[in-house]
Amino acid sequence: MVSYKLKLTIKFVNHFKKIPEKYHRSLKEAIEETKEVPFEGKPLARELARRRTWHVGRYRIIYGIDEKDGLITLFNVDLRAVVYN
Repeated sequence: MVSYKLKLTIKFVNHFKKIPEKYHRSLKEAIEETKEVPFEGKPLARELARRRTWHVGRYRIIYGIDEKDGLITLFNVDLRAVVYN
């Protein structure tokens, strides 16, 4: 099994910092799990095509997979109601 490396966008980092601390642990655990099984995230459509979402309670992590380079890019993390906007 391949473990992917992570690349965090500035948008992801800025949004992560705004999330209450009590959710950080579960989000970090989900990110680690995403590295091991990236294709289990739900594929997105339309303007977010080629990206996937990982659900963590009320939050969603939006990411993309580069199989060739073994890289997962984390694009955004936020509440479900706003993350797709």
